[in-house]
Amino acid sequence: MSELEKESVEFFTQNLRIKGLDDSLSKITATLFLEPDDISMDELAEKTGYSPATISTKIKFLDQTGFIKKIHTQGSKRILLRMEKDILSSLKESMMTRPMKIIAYVKEKLPAILEKHRGKVKSEEDKKRFRILDEYYKQVIRMEFIINDVMKHLEELQSKELKAQ
Repeated sequence: MSELEKESVEFFTQNLRIKGLDDSLSKITATLFLEPDDISMDELAEKTGYSPATISTKIKFLDQTGFIKKIHTQGSKRILLRMEKDILSSLKESMMTRPMKIIAYVKEKLPAILEKHRGKVKSEEDKKRFRILDEYYKQVIRMEFIINDVMKHLEELQSKELKAQ
């Protein structure tokens, strides 16, 4: 491993620890981010010093975030990994995937529950629960507007970056 690679991995590892990631996930993520080419899980284990089992567990987590792509090689069980290097694209992807699924689910299910019980709850505790659900729904709707606004700004930033290149 070159001196530049060592220092860069250490820099990003510390950066990710500050963000709350554990040591192994930080080092694995940093190594993937700085890897210029696709890398196998065995190669990643060798570079980071973690066991293949640890690599597999952490990759499952990273795969859910949308920050990495698994590339299946034809005629082999070997999986190559690639991490998005464009942080604006990564941010955009992470902001869209899970929150928008939650928003869609809330918008699909919660209005029916609220309508069913609006004005029909009797006990004070149920009235409080209803207000909590109603306020939660309003917050989710506001969150959707905020996410859409942030997404618009991210797209503008990406567009400006493309024009500058």
